[in-house]
Amino acid sequence: MLHFFALHNRRDEIIEHLSGGQRRRLLLARALINEPQLLILDEPTIGLDPQARHLIWERLAILQAQGTTMLLTSHYLDEVSRLSQQVLILDHGQVVVQGEPQQLITDLVGLEVFEVDGTAAELDALEASFRQCNATLERVGDRLYVYAREDCSRLMKVLGDAHIWLRRPANLEDLFIQLTGRSLRET
Repeated sequence: MLHFFALHNRRDEIIEHLSGGQRRRLLLARALINEPQLLILDEPTIGLDPQARHLIWERLAILQAQGTTMLLTSHYLDEVSRLSQQVLILDHGQVVVQGEPQQLITDLVGLEVFEVDGTAAELDALEASFRQCNATLERVGDRLYVYAREDCSRLMKVLGDAHIWLRRPANLEDLFIQLTGRSLRET
């Protein structure tokens, strides 16, 4: 397991001398010593640098391919998308949706998202243009989110006049926000 998690060169090290990422990898290695059929992971890559995150993702994918079942809880939805074959989103302790991540994204959010910053007048004009697409629009302050269910690239020339815009694939975070809302809830 030390080799598997790239810790073999630190095998004689006192745990307190390991970095946070090395300690996290060691915890995973220890959890796998008995080759469990079920591995329960709570935020497995929290606080890790990108290299350590990718190493853990790679190792967990290998374990999945070998038949290990994993139950993962995480607020890092890119991680959930990468590692999960099924997702379950909870809101206030209630199941909101359950299914295969990409299918849920496609069905409930769309194919891609346009994020556009601009003045109220600019966003009003853009909203009118994007209504020509099969899309759901959401306005948050000086930003317009367009969740497109079809190719809306023909409207990109309209965006050329906007101050700042981004076109990206729809993702699990978009789904989560749409289902649970944008407001921060501390209850």
